[in-house]
Amino acid sequence: MNLVFLILFFLLQDSDSTTIAVRAGKVQTVSNGEILLGTVHVRGEKILRVTGGGGSLEKIPLLEFGADSVMVPGFIDAHSYLGSSLDVEEFTEAITPQVHSLDAFSSQGEGIQDALKSGVTLVSIAPGPGNLISGRTGLLRLTGTRFDRMIYRNPHGMKFGLTNWVLRRDRKPTSASGALRLLRENLRGEIGRSIKENRIPVFLDASSVRQIQVALSLQKEFDLDAVLLHADSGARVVPAIKESGMAVILSPLGISDSIEYLSTPAKFAEAGVPFAFASDSPLTGESYLRLSATLSMRYGLSREKALRALTLSAAEILGVSKEVGSLEMGKLADLVVFDGDPLDLSSDILLVMVGGKVVYQRDRK
Repeated sequence: MNLVFLILFFLLQDSDSTTIAVRAGKVQTVSNGEILLGTVHVRGEKILRVTGGGGSLEKIPLLEFGADSVMVPGFIDAHSYLGSSLDVEEFTEAITPQVHSLDAFSSQGEGIQDALKSGVTLVSIAPGPGNLISGRTGLLRLTGTRFDRMIYRNPHGMKFGLTNWVLRRDRKPTSASGALRLLRENLRGEIGRSIKENRIPVFLDASSVRQIQVALSLQKEFDLDAVLLHADSGARVVPAIKESGMAVILSPLGISDSIEYLSTPAKFAEAGVPFAFASDSPLTGESYLRLSATLSMRYGLSREKALRALTLSAAEILGVSKEVGSLEMGKLADLVVFDGDPLDLSSDILLVMVGGKVVYQRDRK
């Protein structure tokens, strides 16, 4: 890292009032198209304005990258166990709405730096998949090592498990029908009233067609503000998901996945079903977010929709799109600069900024 960038790095850590500029060959705002030779002006935590055409900047510190560089909003991981390694899961009970996922999070945990080096700036931390009502999710922005400064929304939503992970021999429920009965009882009781009165977002973890159909029926029966989680068989019931109005958070995609699953994002996009990607870290790495988007493009998803799923669509699904997810005036300055196409896996990350502060920068020789 040269001396100029070193000075700017420390300057950007300490001041909430300093106006600085970050310039790249292209700025992909997501919300307002692409800007050639674009500059994002940052004051404090927020974006002051976004301009194009280059030009000189007087009395404003400038982080400038080459003509091939591309700036995008920070990536959003819509479902993860990052920093907790599933330690939040309580196996002796099936109904644990009192559990808060962030109680098990460690800001020094394995994978945090890898997340930043993958361009991830905001993460939804969730309880594990083993309980019927698993507990509360929380949103973190990866601003550094201070946990209290990372918290963005806590609590945020409630996760329900509808997969076979919730079925156990040593405690109820032991069958799918018993699980549904127990869940309905709780939704008709105090837990359900609290969710409805406070409009708590609900994440319905459902993989198979049958589980997805159960999720759809629960969403309709109890008027839940719900999102489908994982939905690995969603391609088989796209019209029903579209009719429900629910968005989908997809499991991470891998090169060994079936063509049916790899083409699911394109089918959702064609039908107008909102969707985002998840890493389920540490089950897979945070780098799987970008891999998922890239693989989806090979199986019919447009580049525009792929980048949107990593950023603005994820923010919309999580209910935070007024502050993050795109590069525009008034939003938080969460951004990533690549040395090439961000959806080309050979492109490297040059800079990650969260809330106007540099949290990762590749050494410049």
